[in-house]
Amino acid sequence: MTRIPNIIVHCAAVLVVAATTPALAFDTGQSAAGGIDVATTPCMIAKYKKQPCPLPALADVTDSKQQAAARIDRAKLYIDTGELPNALVEADEALRLTPNDVDIRHLVARLALTTGDSARAEREIKLALQQRPDDANLQATDAARLIDTRPDQALPLFDRILSAHPDHRFSREARARLRLALGLPKEAVADLDFLVNGGQRNTNLLALRGKANVAAGHPQQAVADLTEAMKEEPRLDLVVTRAIANEILGDDAAALEDYNTILGPIGSRPNYAIGGNELARYRMQRALVAVRLKRFGDAAAEAVEALNAGGRRTLLKAQVFLRQNGFPDVALDGQPSEELKKAMQACMGLNSCFEKVSDSL
Repeated sequence: MTRIPNIIVHCAAVLVVAATTPALAFDTGQSAAGGIDVATTPCMIAKYKKQPCPLPALADVTDSKQQAAARIDRAKLYIDTGELPNALVEADEALRLTPNDVDIRHLVARLALTTGDSARAEREIKLALQQRPDDANLQATDAARLIDTRPDQALPLFDRILSAHPDHRFSREARARLRLALGLPKEAVADLDFLVNGGQRNTNLLALRGKANVAAGHPQQAVADLTEAMKEEPRLDLVVTRAIANEILGDDAAALEDYNTILGPIGSRPNYAIGGNELARYRMQRALVAVRLKRFGDAAAEAVEALNAGGRRTLLKAQVFLRQNGFPDVALDGQPSEELKKAMQACMGLNSCFEKVSDSL
């Protein structure tokens, strides 16, 4: 039976967090439902360079619709620069000018959802649905506001939307994330297959399907998706998840390459901005892979690096464990040493001693 590495537990936690985020970002433009996506735009870049991005002028007219349109243009610029509270102020003014405009009310609801005013979001989306009860985008925003607090209620709402509108992309991806968060990875994969096979083959969806396939027990499919996604965006979470999938497949050589990508040479700084317990966990996992590849010297060196990354308490805990399991000469000082490295290397040759050390930390 293939041993599933302990690190997969941490990956699963990351998947749950990602799946419960209400503002769902997509690669191709802004979605038409749920929270507001803040994309990288020319005005966003200009803001960080402290360059001007002119705010559209207010309409010098008496027509309320034209005034509202000018306010919405200003709201859109604030969205482009990530200033969502200011965008909400402009959208509110547009709604005051045209209170029967469902699309403006929907924008207000989405901005309220994204800025954390769930009560306002609920109130506005319910009013909008009274005017257009069959609008899939309105229904999807209503479902999205429940993802964090009442996911068991959000799921049947997305089910109903997709029964009537199977091609509604926001709802399909949102349901996939929600299914994954609720421990339904195979169902999540089915939704993602629908999107990817339907032409939505982008980095975010491939990455998400890769993670879902790991959780569903399909590591080979996961490796394929994650490899393709990493060609465009070699993010840390994708490399980690592919390493896990390779370990499950029993391809320790490929897993070691992934951990090397993350960590660089033993004893050096990692290639990604990680530290503390996270760094210790990845180092220990690389050490375990090296043990299975019978690279005991590398494994011992990396294990000491892992313990050191975890801090003095982690080192001391490992020293106590080794002292209790046949290595009485190991010092109990919470410090890395050549003696500790030698004890670790010897521990690797004693059945599952090394795995017990790593599991105890």
